[in-house]
Amino acid sequence: MVQVLLLIFAAVIATTYSQRNEKEEKICQPFLTSKHSSPLLPELKRNLRIDEEGEFACELVLQDRFLPAQIRFTIHEGLYMLALRHISLGLQRQDTLSRHVRILGQMLPSSFKYAYLGGLFSMDPAVADSTYAVNSLYRALYGEASNDTSITKEDTHMARVEYTKALSLAGNYSTAAIEATKLLETFPICDFH
Repeated sequence: MVQVLLLIFAAVIATTYSQRNEKEEKICQPFLTSKHSSPLLPELKRNLRIDEEGEFACELVLQDRFLPAQIRFTIHEGLYMLALRHISLGLQRQDTLSRHVRILGQMLPSSFKYAYLGGLFSMDPAVADSTYAVNSLYRALYGEASNDTSITKEDTHMARVEYTKALSLAGNYSTAAIEATKLLETFPICDFH
């Protein structure tokens, strides 16, 4: 699926260059799609200089108000994956990661994945936005994203665990207790029967 999105991205960007960002698009598009630099390839060793240049170019492309939504989505997805790779290398990129996941969640509000990840990454101590985490995880469990057909029972359980944590971080202990009760009903620790 990701590769299909990247192919669509490559085809569309090749035919719809904006005069304003043509130079940056010529850097961003190959950066996100090349087998030598794509953040979507987990086995690829990261070159931080190339990553910095590619990310900067992509951020400039994103400033184009007339950029088609599909290309905008694909760039944010690529930059989210890049931040994730950098964090796995020990770099402090949690704010960047959270920003891109939030934007992806806004662009695709019916996606459980981005609602869940938006809440999860917003609770990171470097981001510390428990209000956004509560709202995003609520959307994953009870809102539009809860209708996503790809959700499993495990996904719902993990979202409920994180939602309970977010509620506690936000100081909403009564609702956190209700969610904790739902967790125990779904996955009981002890069976007293």
